[in-house]
Amino acid sequence: MDRKGGEERASDGYSRYGSYVGAREERFQDHWAKPEQKPLDPIYFANVAWEIATPPVMSPGLVDWRADLHKVTVGYDEEYGRDLMLTVELPLEHHQLAAKIPYTYQDWDRPYRSYEDGFQFLAQPGTRHDRPTLITMVTVRHILGSVTLVTPGKPTGRQLVDDALLSVEYTAATVNAELPEIIRNVQGEPR
Repeated sequence: MDRKGGEERASDGYSRYGSYVGAREERFQDHWAKPEQKPLDPIYFANVAWEIATPPVMSPGLVDWRADLHKVTVGYDEEYGRDLMLTVELPLEHHQLAAKIPYTYQDWDRPYRSYEDGFQFLAQPGTRHDRPTLITMVTVRHILGSVTLVTPGKPTGRQLVDDALLSVEYTAATVNAELPEIIRNVQGEPR
């Protein structure tokens, strides 16, 4: 989470993320409770705060993720709505699959740039006439059971920005603690 960079590039002098939150204050309000403008439930609040902090809403995002992960979203458990749920889109290369894929099949492209952290971004290849293309994207869903949820105070202004920043910070810390082992297990060792 790049909180310092957000403060340095802030058009409002306080927080770049705060500008995005301010422009979307209505998303942080429980519309069923109007006219009181009651703040959202902590799980829904965390969902909205994360959504605004990440691309495509905020780009570059307040939260960044490893190059080998294509998308990281936080939402709520749709069945019960009582848990914060992480969803990650993760591309897998042929060697990571249990099935033996013919060598002639086209796989994910590895662009020329590599990353200092050792994670490789995988790009979709162009489709060729002379051989099939097989790219695999895995969706990992995980309940963030140990996340500290923020109960928002005022649904507007600086208090809303501070609560949303804290929510994103807590969520990012939980993702960083719980996600790496899951991703290692999914990717497995090269065969």
